[in-house]
Amino acid sequence: MTDDRIDGLIRSLPRTEPSRGFTRRVMTTIEERSAGRRIPRGFRWAHAVAIVVIVVTSLGGGMAWQRDLEARRADALRAETARIRAELDALRSQARQTNEIYLGQSGDREYVLDLRQFTAPNAEVTPVSQTY
Repeated sequence: MTDDRIDGLIRSLPRTEPSRGFTRRVMTTIEERSAGRRIPRGFRWAHAVAIVVIVVTSLGGGMAWQRDLEARRADALRAETARIRAELDALRSQARQTNEIYLGQSGDREYVLDLRQFTAPNAEVTPVSQTY
């Protein structure tokens, strides 16, 4: 069946009129039901205040969490910087004492830098500026 055919069938049905007072009864029923569901004004204000409190608390908690996270990251960076400085100081101390710097190991080989190859026999090794 096509839409045109269905429209024709519907138009061919006899037109019915609503009973007397139908509209008034429907509107009265709607008003009675909606009147029972109205939210008291005080409750609406309490609800709005509760939402504001929740939003403000969430934002405040989120900002505190963010500050805590940043503080932990800063502490971790400070600790890592201290470890790197200590390792660098140890390497400098080792170089002053032995004129060799242990560079590390790869597989079955160890790498050592012999500083005596880079200085004159009686020259002193002077540390460079320790500016970071």
